[in-house]
Amino acid sequence: LKFTMGLKEELPSDVHLFMQNTYLSEDKAIGEAIFKSNHTVNSIVVFDRGVTARQTFDALEDEQILFVTRLRPDAVHKLLETHANVKGRESPALFFEEDIIVSLHGTKGQTKHNFRLIKATLKENKGAIFFLTNVMDMECEQIADIYKRRWDIEVFFKFLKQELNIERLLSESRNGIEVVMYVRLIAAMLILIFKKQNAINGYKIAKAIFEEELEMEIIKEFVEFCGGNPELLAQLYENKYFT
Repeated sequence: LKFTMGLKEELPSDVHLFMQNTYLSEDKAIGEAIFKSNHTVNSIVVFDRGVTARQTFDALEDEQILFVTRLRPDAVHKLLETHANVKGRESPALFFEEDIIVSLHGTKGQTKHNFRLIKATLKENKGAIFFLTNVMDMECEQIADIYKRRWDIEVFFKFLKQELNIERLLSESRNGIEVVMYVRLIAAMLILIFKKQNAINGYKIAKAIFEEELEMEIIKEFVEFCGGNPELLAQLYENKYFT
């Protein structure tokens, strides 16, 4: 069982459920999810280096879908030309080394399209980090910053697992799993909107305050309906307010 999710402007934009063993492959699951999603003309898809298939990168270029991802530092590639001289440039977390145009090579040969490869070094541990993209008109710092935004989905998915128990299955049927998944995503979106509107730091705090305020609003409705008389609650149920 595998969930693949897209995030847009901090809110879930699409979600896919895969139940076949073949989708354990990130290449297959994430790749299919990307192509099933709607993309505006200038939107940029960001995904992690779990997608490695060269044909996926070619297919994204064929479909004119802009993307930013990471590439393993040991990935085989051929230098074609320099895109920009970035030696000596840096961001708060990175030293930039190269910004080049390359073809990628794999067991099935080289890619039919050429891509932009930005090589950098992490300031923290001197580790190499490579960014692969087909976006040609942005500075290397902007590409790195776009990829950094991908961390938002990791934080959101952690919130879904820890606070909303999205991995806890209440049914074994596809329909039952999807119903529970969408109900929890609706709850998550309400909390996300509440978090943003109230400038709250952290999902857990936002959830606690949201639950508390929701409970108070429900109690307020009861009190107003009953006029302070709890015996009138029976009428509330008789009138089927909760159908």
